[in-house]
Amino acid sequence: MLDFLRAVDEPPVERSVAKVGAALLAVAIFEAHELFGVGADHIGSALSKLDPAVELTIGSYGLLMRAIARVFASNAPAAPKNAEQAQTVALSDLKEALGKKDKVNVHIEVAPALKDMHLGDLPFDSHPLGFTVDKLASQVARLKNQRVVKPFVYVDLKDFLPFWCEETKPSGSRGSLEEEMREAQEADGDKPKAKAENKRRLNLLQWFVAFEQYAIAADVCKQWSFSAAMAHKRVCCEAGARAAKTNKRHYVAIIYDQLARRRWSDAAYALGESFSVDQECLRFDWDIYQDAIDIYTAEQGQHDGNNKRKGDERKGKGKGDKHKGHWHDYDARYTKRYKGGW
Repeated sequence: MLDFLRAVDEPPVERSVAKVGAALLAVAIFEAHELFGVGADHIGSALSKLDPAVELTIGSYGLLMRAIARVFASNAPAAPKNAEQAQTVALSDLKEALGKKDKVNVHIEVAPALKDMHLGDLPFDSHPLGFTVDKLASQVARLKNQRVVKPFVYVDLKDFLPFWCEETKPSGSRGSLEEEMREAQEADGDKPKAKAENKRRLNLLQWFVAFEQYAIAADVCKQWSFSAAMAHKRVCCEAGARAAKTNKRHYVAIIYDQLARRRWSDAAYALGESFSVDQECLRFDWDIYQDAIDIYTAEQGQHDGNNKRKGDERKGKGKGDKHKGHWHDYDARYTKRYKGGW
């Protein structure tokens, strides 16, 4: 069960995996296939009746919901090959209507919306890209069509990174705007991606720039207020500063931000009006912080291991040209004496 729960998210959050695994064990669910046909609410109700009662945190509850969805998707029966031929006219019309309802595309004029935010004097170069705002607004509209009362959409901040702050591509050039819009539309669809998603995180400067662009877009799309987003940014910086005091890197702030927004997305979907992002973002969440530290430690350990292997491969190579008791380093200004003497 634990191996299955680890495979639900990438990267896995071990604290949440352990909590959900223990909760499922407490209600006698031992294998992943036993989740098929079981709702998260039923599991939560069974946990509340235990002595002592067990209550899952928001992040753990979100992991449980994604695990159930994954089991359901893997056990869904395949459609028969002649399904299209067997459909009646009425069923075809209904399917077409539902398809159009799901493929909602919303366009928002950013400049007038900024005036309502009292940011009308913001220079155009500081506006978020229009098609990224439209993409976010469309995702919000689709969730509302599914009767999610107050949806909060998790986004990748790389989508909001201005061109002048992007890392140079291997080809040395940035794709055209048309290519980026096409990539954004393909990513928004249900088609599987041909290439694996780039897991490399933004650096701290890129995160600062992209988050401000996202904060404006999120307010325009009625996700949360710009002031609440700035409060969350301060909390993330506090997480990075706390981590730096324990000999860790400041980019723990970026991991904290990703985990927090992902949990809020799950909570907004599951809890509805009883959950408020504008209130939740004001507090420092120690569970999220500890999860961010765990992920940082795991990634740092993998990074150090890769560097160690590369160092072993280079061992014995490039020691210089030994000649008459000297070895010559052509990158240095002066000739260095050989350690063994003359």
